[in-house]
Amino acid sequence: MIGGQLQSSEFGLQLRSFMVVNVATNRYGVAKLIVAPTLAEGANYTTIAAALTAASSGDTIFIRPGTYTENPTMKGGVNLCTFDCDAQTPNVTIIGKCTHNTAGTVTCSGIRFQTNSDYCIVNSGSAASNLILLDCYINAPNSSAINFTSSSSSAQINLIRCYGDLGTTGIKFFDQTSPGVLNAIYSPLINSGLSTTASTASAGITRFLFSLVNFPVTTSSTNTFEGNFSRFDTSSLAVTCLTIGGSGNNTLKLCELNSFSASSISIGSSLAAYHNNINSTGSNVVTGAGTYYYAGNVYGNNATPNTTTRTPEYLDAGTIIVQGGPYITSGSGSPNGVITAPKGSIYMRTDGSSSSTRAYSNTNGGTTWTAFTTVA
Repeated sequence: MIGGQLQSSEFGLQLRSFMVVNVATNRYGVAKLIVAPTLAEGANYTTIAAALTAASSGDTIFIRPGTYTENPTMKGGVNLCTFDCDAQTPNVTIIGKCTHNTAGTVTCSGIRFQTNSDYCIVNSGSAASNLILLDCYINAPNSSAINFTSSSSSAQINLIRCYGDLGTTGIKFFDQTSPGVLNAIYSPLINSGLSTTASTASAGITRFLFSLVNFPVTTSSTNTFEGNFSRFDTSSLAVTCLTIGGSGNNTLKLCELNSFSASSISIGSSLAAYHNNINSTGSNVVTGAGTYYYAGNVYGNNATPNTTTRTPEYLDAGTIIVQGGPYITSGSGSPNGVITAPKGSIYMRTDGSSSSTRAYSNTNGGTTWTAFTTVA
């Protein structure tokens, strides 16, 4: 400075302290890797893909507000984060397919992922790829949202405090064929497009914890399904909430299910359901040819479970059941040759119309039930 005047060299030095310089060291920016729609916005990259190419494991890419239409491939150990984190009215939107197929963990924070006539989230390949979406918005206006196909049993997709929406018919929220784990935790997943297409899982573990699910879910093959402290509500669709066909250790605990006129649950394999509120306006709230292990459930609208095999475990609807001993149960139709129960158990038929069809006693500890005459 000469005579109180700022010389050009000094001005340039001060100006550089507020600029991002696109060099490997990037000593002059607030972060090493910054993406914005234009470099004039204080960024050193204008696409997420370019920033990922320059990034190394341990880096975080900061994304300035804007819409980015691209299909970036994630890099293990490199995180994506918005400068202004707001998931439901997002400042940052990625329209396209974001793929994680390498080993390592990637955490994405505050981003809206939006479909572009294809999945917006993909976990594929054979590596132990762990994708964590934290406070993100998964928007599916024109295609199914999540495709989880990694062949690694250590692969994961974790939705934590995420908001999701299916915006049209004929699409699903997720499709899981991976032996890995798909978790939804504290995540409301809605269905404004009223799609009746079931999200599917045929392998691995699919788990919902403290979440809202407004679309049907179907499991098959080796999948394990777990629902805890969650609400499954397809009452606006009048379709079954959960169709359980996977051979894993399927459990449903402390959940609420609403399906309007359809059964809330259909079991093709087995399901252990404890202390749930299960509702249907139809006659049977739980159906299917599988085995239903139950205790402490409440069935709304006078609906009853009607699976091929029903096995109570200690407590159901306020009735105390002695382990291994006889119990009292009920359902539609005759239990003879259908329901297995301890010898001496009593079955009360909800559709019985005559004095000899209202109640049955199990006589052999198997599926043989004998009707006894009740007072007319």
